[in-house]
Amino acid sequence: MNNKGKNMKINKYLKYIIELISLIIIVAIIMINLAYNVRLENVMSENIIINPNSIIMAITLIITIIAFYYIFYKSSIIKINQKSKKVILISLFIIYFIMQIIWINVRDANPNYDQYYVYDTAIRIKENNENLLKDEYLQMYPQQISTATFYALIFKIFNTTNVKILQYINAIANVFTILGLYLIAKKIANKENPLNTFAFLVMAFTFTAMPLLSTFIYGDFISLPFAIFSIYYIMKYTELNKIRYIVGSAILMSISYFLRMNILIFILAICIYLILDIIKFISAKIKEKDVKRKNKILESILKIVMIIALLAISILPANIYKTYMQNKLQLDKEKSFPVVGFLDIGINRATRGYGWYIDSFGDDWKEGTINKEDFINDIELRIKEFIKYPTSIIEFYTKKVASMWAESTCGSIWYNLSFNFGNMSLNKGTATESQIQNYKEVDNQVLTLYNLNRNYEKILIMFIFFAVLIFILSNKEITNNQILLIIIFIGGFLFHFLWEAKSRYIIPYIIILIPIASIGINKAVQKIVEFIKKEKNA
Repeated sequence: MNNKGKNMKINKYLKYIIELISLIIIVAIIMINLAYNVRLENVMSENIIINPNSIIMAITLIITIIAFYYIFYKSSIIKINQKSKKVILISLFIIYFIMQIIWINVRDANPNYDQYYVYDTAIRIKENNENLLKDEYLQMYPQQISTATFYALIFKIFNTTNVKILQYINAIANVFTILGLYLIAKKIANKENPLNTFAFLVMAFTFTAMPLLSTFIYGDFISLPFAIFSIYYIMKYTELNKIRYIVGSAILMSISYFLRMNILIFILAICIYLILDIIKFISAKIKEKDVKRKNKILESILKIVMIIALLAISILPANIYKTYMQNKLQLDKEKSFPVVGFLDIGINRATRGYGWYIDSFGDDWKEGTINKEDFINDIELRIKEFIKYPTSIIEFYTKKVASMWAESTCGSIWYNLSFNFGNMSLNKGTATESQIQNYKEVDNQVLTLYNLNRNYEKILIMFIFFAVLIFILSNKEITNNQILLIIIFIGGFLFHFLWEAKSRYIIPYIIILIPIASIGINKAVQKIVEFIKKEKNA
């Protein structure tokens, strides 16, 4: 077998492994969504309630999803000229933005808990407040320093500390996130798998977690468009082999990582994607017999250097700045909450939900009554317990996955209830009577629509996963661009499988599949129709 054949086989085997892992995860998520009804209880502390679904409910979900497929399939037949399509797209983006602005002002959310600490730190950075030196929160969670600094910069630019400016920027960020996803969807579509624009628009604009959480200021949404456009530019780089695109991608990813450090999952996915591209490149160059061997080696080395450069540009600025600020503010690095602590949380039962945050862990660490060795010992005990009682592994991780991937609102309703607001908290209580009355009225309206929102989003999320599942199964050859989005999804799932759980965390890994779902929708419908016909003829 020649080198080209070996390289092509390596590329295919890697893709098959990625596809197989994604299929296992997607099937598990679909089954869990059919089996369980999951919600966040309307109480001050996050509390996941997991109940079994009835067979009737599961069947209703499947029928509704098939109906969605049929509607989207029929929509692909409708032909719209380019000018009309542009007008529709622009109109939808404008409406999407305006609706978020209206929601932000109606809800009038005031930051509390982690949001408040980041917001308050941003104010003190803006005002050069020396009390920053005494900040226990930054000492425990130094990864939030860069986010707070970015918010402080926004405050300086607009000469205000009004939280709404950050929420408005979230709204703008959400618009650009969907725009970036649309550009990616167009790029990964091909003749065999055309883009169903109608399906994309419905999935993207009716995934309500993002617009509802435009009130949530914690770096989640402001970081996303930079990561999404970074992906778009890295695809441009592999297509055109122009260095400016990988540099642009690295800079955008650097900003995204600066704002939210768990974007590292996206960075690692891009590195895997670039490795696949190098294998593809080497295979193509071997075919070109007139190209000198030396040139092949140099070009391959350059591509490897580009991966290292992308990693450095993406990660180093935020980490260097974090270290600089820790030193400047005299924060004790030994008191920052360790990675092993989050892993311990991720493997433990909690009152909130399986693998969700445990308050006592943070409190004990702050008070110095627990250390890294205690976390390690606790993890070892949990693993021994799993080994001794194997069925407990299935129970624990089924409920942990359900608490994230079957809680269809992604916490967007819960975070917007007024008991979460800083000026409504017991220790502050600064809300006026008119504010309290307004909060209660909006709370009632939100809770009235809660079940409708939860059921629709469950159908939508399952619809996305079904479309991706059928897309993978019905395509013999998935392109590198398409596989990149799947790698990001796998990375997000596996990371939070081990890490602290929260239903809000899955948002990036759902939306990253929308381009795949939107190009696979027609094939998905065809497969369902074929199945129904076979059953009738049997």
